[in-house]
Amino acid sequence: MRDILFIASYLKEMYDEIYEIRSEKDPNRLTEMKLHKLLYFAQKTHYTHFGEWLFNDDFEGWKHGPVNVRVRNLYPYFLSTEDELSDKEEYTLREVIYDFGELSAWELRKLSH
Repeated sequence: MRDILFIASYLKEMYDEIYEIRSEKDPNRLTEMKLHKLLYFAQKTHYTHFGEWLFNDDFEGWKHGPVNVRVRNLYPYFLSTEDELSDKEEYTLREVIYDFGELSAWELRKLSH
């Protein structure tokens, strides 16, 4: 099980690569709200597929859905890491990005409520 900040960093990097995000001003960038939703779905998806949690942190139920306070406090300042994802972790993040990445944060909000 990984630290949520490690997973959040990789999720953002993968998202930016898949959707060719080159600037924080890109209208399709990964917003904080969308990041929380994708992390929530990644945790759920990973447990469904592999019977284990993807990361070691919980979410709080906020007005617009699940929020991780550590991610909230550091967004958007995640550090790149030299450590690698496992095959299972990479599979989960790619699946979530491809399944949910094109949805807006507000559409994901509806799904997470």
